[in-house]
Amino acid sequence: MHTILVIEDDKDLSVVLSGQLQAQGYKVLTANEGADGIRLARDHRPDLALCDIDMPGVGGYEVLKALRGHYLTADIPLIFLTGKNQPKDIRTGMTLGAEDYLCKPVSPDDLFATLRTRIEKKESQNQREKERLQDWAAQVGNTLAHELRTPLCAIVPIPDLLDGFLQSNEVDNAKAFNNYLKESSQRLFKTVERIVFFNNLVTLNIKGKQEQIIPNATPTGQIITKRAQRVAERWSRSADLRLNLDDTHLGPLPEHLEWLVEELLENAFKFSEAGTIVSIDLDLEPGTFSLRVGDSGRGMSEQQVKSITAFRQFERGTYEQQGLGLGLELVQRLLRLYRGELRISSWPELGTAAYANLPLKPVNG
Repeated sequence: MHTILVIEDDKDLSVVLSGQLQAQGYKVLTANEGADGIRLARDHRPDLALCDIDMPGVGGYEVLKALRGHYLTADIPLIFLTGKNQPKDIRTGMTLGAEDYLCKPVSPDDLFATLRTRIEKKESQNQREKERLQDWAAQVGNTLAHELRTPLCAIVPIPDLLDGFLQSNEVDNAKAFNNYLKESSQRLFKTVERIVFFNNLVTLNIKGKQEQIIPNATPTGQIITKRAQRVAERWSRSADLRLNLDDTHLGPLPEHLEWLVEELLENAFKFSEAGTIVSIDLDLEPGTFSLRVGDSGRGMSEQQVKSITAFRQFERGTYEQQGLGLGLELVQRLLRLYRGELRISSWPELGTAAYANLPLKPVNG
């Protein structure tokens, strides 16, 4: 049984609509004020909301903004009910994210047809999302198991080997395996650290947490340079790194900036050949903090760019590659904290440029 929320200040009309909907087999929730409608939507998460526009206090447009701005209600389809039929009013509702617009008095046939269409559309979207999540879960299992097993398989036998080398006084072999143990341990630690940070970002995104660009005590270029050089050294590609950074103290929180540089640069080195240039550019464009990381690697197709999700790697069967496939999804979730965006321009066999753009002033709404 589908649940419909009716938000209508005309109590007589609300009773009529409720009776018609119940006769069609719908469960109905009613609110005569916008604020009550918002509360009911968060508490019950109906399948669809019918909402009047002209109400005292919290009007229909404010209700829609509140629903779209909360993670529990952001995907609830909303249909406006109003006596207005002016194109400007219709455009306003649609721009804010309303699914449809019915002018009163509404005939039962029009109402029920519109409800069926919008609910079927939402169910279709839910099914696609369910299939995507099932695919994602399978990728998570396979990728995570591989990324944890690989360093562990290297770590587990080393203590016994070290004991043997030390007993036979094979110091050089002991040092070599000790270095191997260190590398494998660092890889395992980095994998776990990345998963923990990603999960923290998901939690912050769900709660609607927001950050903004601030002046940091340490120059932004210094933070970027230090982390970038560390990543380049890890890939033995310090000579390939090029930095072009504005002189500023403005930036995201230092920890967040380090993660942005780490993930974008890891991708750039991973998917380009040694000896080719990987560049980082920082620009303070009008109203925007823009961090660009570019490479001359194998690039991605337009479809691959659109399909970026967590734990997804492209052509792993063709190209040997380490990692969880979390990098770009982690970056996108991190930028979401600042209401920023990740823009990717990529050309197969020519390279990729990733732009992390963050507003310099907080965005209202």
